[in-house]
Amino acid sequence: MRYVIVCVVKGEAGDFNNEMRKDIFQKFKAKSSKLPAHFTIKAPFEYDKSITD
Repeated sequence: MRYVIVCVVKGEAGDFNNEMRKDIFQKFKAKSSKLPAHFTIKAPFEYDKSITD
């Protein structure tokens, strides 16, 4: 299984990111990511064992 560890940005910073993403999407006709505002803590990695809390 492939995993990634991120930290989601909420509040004013998350809202700012979302509005900027929409503006760029419309201006440049770019594909829009459905991911919320975040920063990556650990890049995608494979792990075959069980993950628990």
